[in-house]
Amino acid sequence: MLIAVDGIDGSGKGTQTKLIYEYLISKGIKVDLISFPQYSSFFGNMVGEYLNGAYGTLEQVNPKLAALLFAMDRKDFFDRTELTGHVILCDRYVPSNVGHQAGRVPREEREAFVAWLEELEFGINRIPEPDLSILFDISVENSARQVAKKQKRDYTDLTHDIHEQNKAYLSDVRDYFLALGERDKYELVNIEDEAGQVLPIPVIFEKVKSLVDGLLDSGLKTQ
Repeated sequence: MLIAVDGIDGSGKGTQTKLIYEYLISKGIKVDLISFPQYSSFFGNMVGEYLNGAYGTLEQVNPKLAALLFAMDRKDFFDRTELTGHVILCDRYVPSNVGHQAGRVPREEREAFVAWLEELEFGINRIPEPDLSILFDISVENSARQVAKKQKRDYTDLTHDIHEQNKAYLSDVRDYFLALGERDKYELVNIEDEAGQVLPIPVIFEKVKSLVDGLLDSGLKTQ
């Protein structure tokens, strides 16, 4: 059973993934917790270089080439790692690759691009497909504020990497995540209140917990 946690930058993916992990452990469920990219790996290191602008600006790097780096980082991980948990829990997964790279493709080409990318990830690389994809939605303005609060990260000395610093691009990515949220096995979670303020972490987790419980219940019924 695989749960993927995704959303635009600053949407609290890491925090909520840790809470899901602790919740599942408290229920006696064995969990493999994975955070992508694996920045210390061969391809993960290249992802870090890409996000630092070493290969050019967003406009200069072809979306397919960028998507390949993220996809190969995942394939490499699954090829060399033996997982034993009942649940595989991923802080960022294929939906992040889909959203961030499709957001850079002209709208009329996005459907074909996503089909190519999903064929690469699930067909060619044969990594497991999620049973539940949680997508956190946050405004671009709040995203920028949340990212600015982050502690220093291993892969960059910048406060905002090349994805995070481009608000027009993040708006396109957010739009695509909203579209993904309408597909089967995707659950969109709005983390803002009616006034546009970010909800408290425990309030957001209550929404997440209900989705996780629903998946666990359905999984038990099929066993």
